[in-house]
Amino acid sequence: MLNNPDTKKYTVLLLQEPHWSEYKKSSPTHQAWMLFEPIVKDTQPRAAIYINKNLNAAQIILPFPDVVAVQITTSDPKPMLIINVYKPCDENRTESLHRCIHAHLDMHKFGTIIIAGDFNLHHPLWNPNGYPRHDDEANDLVEMMADFGMSPLVPKGTVTYPNAETAIDLVWGNDAAVSTLLKCQIAEDNDHGSDHLPIETAITTQPTIIDVQPAYNYANTNWEEFKTKLASCLPRLETPKNAADIDNFAQSLTAAITHAIESSTPRKKPCPHSKRWWTLISHDYDGQPIVQGIDIGEQGTTSLGLNGGRGQMSTQTQLQRKRKLNGGSTSAMLMENPYGKLKSTSTMLRYPRSYQP
Repeated sequence: MLNNPDTKKYTVLLLQEPHWSEYKKSSPTHQAWMLFEPIVKDTQPRAAIYINKNLNAAQIILPFPDVVAVQITTSDPKPMLIINVYKPCDENRTESLHRCIHAHLDMHKFGTIIIAGDFNLHHPLWNPNGYPRHDDEANDLVEMMADFGMSPLVPKGTVTYPNAETAIDLVWGNDAAVSTLLKCQIAEDNDHGSDHLPIETAITTQPTIIDVQPAYNYANTNWEEFKTKLASCLPRLETPKNAADIDNFAQSLTAAITHAIESSTPRKKPCPHSKRWWTLISHDYDGQPIVQGIDIGEQGTTSLGLNGGRGQMSTQTQLQRKRKLNGGSTSAMLMENPYGKLKSTSTMLRYPRSYQP
């Protein structure tokens, strides 16, 4: 998913039950995405948020397992809040999560608020017609969302888990999200063979995009010019008298090195036709993805979607089919699960036309 060409138009991915490396003690990383994982990691975390590195985003401390909270700076006076939740089907966590959010977040400080995830709960508010199951904990979820002024954005009756013909993947939004909502529906084009269907939600929100400079091309550095410039800019070495003198010297030294690099080293010029980096794992595996997403559209709109699933084909078989269908391109969801079974949820924000990923 992180390498899929279609993913580059999004800004946020919310993953639930993603692959987690025991060696790296982390979910998969990618040079184009910032990874945010739960603060509490008693066990393998089952929620992760990826945000495009061109956005101004920061994680919010929320000490609760399998929950990640991130704020994103937008054109609105208040930042956007996105919370990714995975609630295990065999644990009652909703009341505890309610208290945790109350204790650590002031919801009035945020503009648009989105809470999405795999809640593993059934309630008449979102159950498909004729589906009778009603979980007691679902009442706690409804009360929590009502307390925070949140409303379900997925239309009632939308099936997100076809195996049981029910909905357990939900997207909630506050009044600001509801008032700017363009769509919230199953995104059939983004289905990657999951056992949960993708949901895409669009809202009219414009993120603040950071102007990222290309990296320096040190292979073409003029080292003679670098030495000359550095020698002329180096601060005078004196015995420091206190901690402030050490800090000032360190800042002056850093500034001198930076100025020397800027004067002697050109920036890289990436090819406009270059592809995002990706690596193919050659061994077979079974994938179990769930996807949720938020998407900021071409005219400043934002979309949010869910998806989930269990693909039972091997990697090579799926890649061969994708090559036949897409002329050699591979499914991003396949690239997300190189080592084992996966359930994931992703949030995607699409940029305006002026953005060039």
